[in-house]
Amino acid sequence: MLRVGHGWCVPKAALQFPLPAATFETEWSTTKSAQQRQTVFADVASHGDYVAAAHVASPGIGKLRAEGDGYTWVPVSYIFGK
Repeated sequence: MLRVGHGWCVPKAALQFPLPAATFETEWSTTKSAQQRQTVFADVASHGDYVAAAHVASPGIGKLRAEGDGYTWVPVSYIFGK
């Protein structure tokens, strides 16, 4: 399944995948943003779904893998058969 997110769940992917509780003052509610991120990340990682994300380095499509208390972004490979 491919999930295409809406909204601003991950403004700083390099920080917020490994630390989903990390927030920024520009988020409308830091508490709710951190809770939503943890919920979405856990759900996506547990189901192995693909995600299309705007604030992630190219290719912007990949999966999340649970790692410790956070997650690792695993981008899709554009090499056929890999």
